Amino acid sequence: MADLPNKVTKEDLEHLVARSTITYTNLAGTLTHCMVTLPCGFQVTGESACVDPANYNKELGEEIALKKVITQLWPLEGYLLANDIYRVKQPTSYASRMIFEQSDLREKLDKLCDFLSKPQPSFIDDKEWELLLDQRDYMSEYFNILEIRIKIALSKKLESDAVKKTALAFSEKVTAEVNKCTAPQDPDHELTEDEIKRLNETGSLCDCAKDIVITGETSDGYHTFDELYYHRMVLFSIICNNNKEVAFKSKLHADGTMFDDYFIVGVKTPNGYYTYHYHLDDWNMFDVNEVDRAPEWDGHKPSDIRRLLTL
Repeated sequence: MADLPNKVTKEDLEHLVARSTITYTNLAGTLTHCMVTLPCGFQVTGESACVDPANYNKELGEEIALKKVITQLWPLEGYLLANDIYRVKQPTSYASRMIFEQSDLREKLDKLCDFLSKPQPSFIDDKEWELLLDQRDYMSEYFNILEIRIKIALSKKLESDAVKKTALAFSEKVTAEVNKCTAPQDPDHELTEDEIKRLNETGSLCDCAKDIVITGETSDGYHTFDELYYHRMVLFSIICNNNKEVAFKSKLHADGTMFDDYFIVGVKTPNGYYTYHYHLDDWNMFDVNEVDRAPEWDGHKPSDIRRLLTL
């Protein structure tokens, strides 16, 4: 979006009026009524009048009435511009709203920290000073929570967008390959009984779609699946390492089983557990309490990811 101007000019208003419909009416021989219908359909009026009908001048009356319309347009266009500037600055997504909130919190927290770094003023008693110190600590904790939530939200959006792009690319590739094979290239070719049977069963004369395989190296043009899974692991390690009191890792499930060369790591949220499995090579990424066996699985699934927002 182009940058918005920071003021309304006379030229702006004259250009607006030039694109509008102007109607003049002479009333009672002394009053000139001007009605301007703006491009959006909104109407603004202005009037001029003389004392003696003998002094009435049509051109002068219309000029004065139109100037009064333009005078009324100043605050209207000013409000419209100010509102547009305000809207542009507003966050438009879940993640951007948190980023906006965190930025606002940072500004307030910086001011509070600066104030508390100075000697205690005489007009603030010890009790209130202690409360201000507590407020600083709570605001700092809230800032850190927002930081984690932002990373989770951005990670979810990244993975969601990547999966959608990859699925679309895969679908287009399959469609292109199948379309190439749904009929023989030779227009004079007569279908065999076997080909007719396959067309009736599958709508295709080839099995090329089954040869397309998605691997960790499959990419949406920006990231591979392996890269996205690694990004998710790094973000989850941040969550776990910042919530050590409720985080754990183990080389065994609750029933004593485990996938070869893998471990389980997770956190207990107010709404239940959330866990991932990672390769043992990444064990040290998670600086959390090691337990002999992981807690019993509580049935959580990928759609329960929002449990992490309750930490």
